[in-house]
Amino acid sequence: MKDIESADKQVQVNNGDLLVFVGLSPANSDALKYSHLFSSLVASSEYFPTTEGQDWFHTYLKTMQTCGWLPIKFKYEKESASSERFAVAQLLVKAVQVGLGFATAGATSAAAALTAIASSAVDTVADNADATALMDRVHSAKEGTSLNMAVCVQHPDGEVLLSVGCVQSEDAPPSTNNYLLFEYTSSQSEMYTGSAALAFHQSLYEQLKDSIIERVADKSKKDVLTMSIVPKKRS
Repeated sequence: MKDIESADKQVQVNNGDLLVFVGLSPANSDALKYSHLFSSLVASSEYFPTTEGQDWFHTYLKTMQTCGWLPIKFKYEKESASSERFAVAQLLVKAVQVGLGFATAGATSAAAALTAIASSAVDTVADNADATALMDRVHSAKEGTSLNMAVCVQHPDGEVLLSVGCVQSEDAPPSTNNYLLFEYTSSQSEMYTGSAALAFHQSLYEQLKDSIIERVADKSKKDVLTMSIVPKKRS
């Protein structure tokens, strides 16, 4: 836990998704960004994430595996609200937390520390007007709700583990609302979450690296928007 707390942290909004890097080298950060974007594009080319969420998530994971991110464990489920409303940000952090539990294999202190980092990252983005405008612009073109978050940590021994969480629904908030702060009425909306833990196999990625970058390059030039955000420090 001490290594996690002292590691360099960064959060990015990439094509409307939240990516959180904890102690990652620049090369491994790029590997995650390219792999995640490529896998998301492949999954979205085959399935609508808002209406075919489970198939979308499975295709995303299958493509990530091809890119060198080997699934450890995953699940996809319908959410049951504990109150009358679904808070999107809470569901997103919860989905990532489940994946972190898979990734840390019972190391509860490490999972808790990374969950706190994920929660702080969501708060950072939600409180940043430029970031929320960026997310709203990307997601306003979608029919329904599809939010993804990836938290990736590199340990001192070089091992790289990734937790991915997604929140999906056929319902969409009004375009004037901050997607991360919006709440759905549980009686009117059905929300689904996907959670997964993956381990990075660098040599597999290196074999396909050039092809992956080439495939996403044209898409990136056209409409993939990325903005780095410095996480705020909690008092």
